[in-house]
Amino acid sequence: MVVLNPDRDFTAGRGAFRPKLLCLTEYFMKESGIINAIMSYLQYQENLGRCLFQRNNSGAFINPRGNFFKMGKRGSPDFYIFMPQGRTIHLEVKNEKGKQNINQLDFETKIKNLGHKYYVVRSVDEVEKILFFAGSLN
Repeated sequence: MVVLNPDRDFTAGRGAFRPKLLCLTEYFMKESGIINAIMSYLQYQENLGRCLFQRNNSGAFINPRGNFFKMGKRGSPDFYIFMPQGRTIHLEVKNEKGKQNINQLDFETKIKNLGHKYYVVRSVDEVEKILFFAGSLN
């Protein structure tokens, strides 16, 4: 089911938003579904030249010999977004019940201490607001 987002300003003129369609299931998705939706949205913004993003594919796998390997740095966020004027945004994606683990909280603290922006997001709408206030969508 798809609905219009009632929180949008549909006025004409510079900076006006087009109506945004939301999938009601977005609010009941697994974290992987939210990540995929955010990745599609960020790819759209990248195609418009508004940002550049990198999906941090940390995870794990078992090789053919049965050895377990972890990839990525512990606690690193799901996305890095590179903005105009040398700004960087770090996004950690969680579902509606998800909480950061101790490694993610530690990484967030270190990133913020370096002066970077770090956000925990739960929907595409939250990412859109972050990019808007960061100046990428103006």
